[in-house]
Amino acid sequence: MYLLYMAPLMCVTTTKGGDLFQVAPETGCAFVSTGTTTYWPTDTNKIPDVIYFFITRKISRNFIEIEARSSSDHSPIYLTISKTVIKKELNLKLYNKNTDWTSFK
Repeated sequence: MYLLYMAPLMCVTTTKGGDLFQVAPETGCAFVSTGTTTYWPTDTNKIPDVIYFFITRKISRNFIEIEARSSSDHSPIYLTISKTVIKKELNLKLYNKNTDWTSFK
């Protein structure tokens, strides 16, 4: 099992960030993140942002575990890559992408 610590890559959307976002799928790469905000600026005029993520290639998500750990103004993320499948607890939901919300009104 490998535990990696990721330093921040970028804080704002840039042209190079957009290029990276477009090229990654074309090269078989995938972005891995917690999907939540990892940076909270002290300036109230700024927006919280995701600045920590990993880029993987040819690694099934069944072998990856990612977690955020609290810090001062940011939450660094840790990626674990295992040689065996990592069993994950499923988040049970009462809805899915096919839920017809208008029929419940």
